[in-house]
Amino acid sequence: TKDYSTTYDAVLSDWFTTKKKQLFTDSGIKIIFVGSPILARLVMGGLMEEVREVLERSDPSWEAADTVDSNGQSLLHLAIVQGRPDIVQLILEFGPDLEAQSRSSCSPMEAASEAGEALIVELLLARKAFCERYENSSFGPIHLAAQNGHVEVLRLLILKGANVDALTKDGYTALHLA
Repeated sequence: TKDYSTTYDAVLSDWFTTKKKQLFTDSGIKIIFVGSPILARLVMGGLMEEVREVLERSDPSWEAADTVDSNGQSLLHLAIVQGRPDIVQLILEFGPDLEAQSRSSCSPMEAASEAGEALIVELLLARKAFCERYENSSFGPIHLAAQNGHVEVLRLLILKGANVDALTKDGYTALHLA
C-alpha cells in the first residue's frame, strides 16, 4: 500500500481526474480536495509541468484557468506576485479571465504594472488585456507603473495606446504620480 500520511505537498499525479471536484480518502481518515486548492498550490510552488497537467486534464466546464486560492487570488495573480512570466504564459494558454479582480480589486494587468513585471505586462498586452476601463479609476496600470517608477512597463503601456493624460479619481495623471 502507498503511504499517504504526508501533507498534500507530495500530491500524486493519479489523484487528478477530469472531474470538477474529486475526493480522495485514505482509510476514512484523511480527505483532500483535488481542484482549486491544489492547483493554486502548484502555481505557488512554480511546478510548471504539474500545472500544465492539471490544466490539460481538467474538465473544460470547470474553467480551471480561472481558479482562485482561499485569499481570492487568481492563478494569474499568484504567478505575477512570484514574478513568473513562464507560468503566466502557461495559464494564458488556457484562456483565463484577464479582467479577474483579486480580493483587493486589482486586475492581473494592474498587479503586473504595479510590480514592474514588464515581460508579464507584455504577455497580457499580447492577449488584449489592456482596455480603457481604467479612465477615472482609482489607479490604472499606467498610474501604478508611474507611481512605482517602472519605466519599461510605462513604455509598453504607452506603445499600446494607454492614455498618458488619464486621470485618477483624485485628478492625478501618471506624470503627477511619477
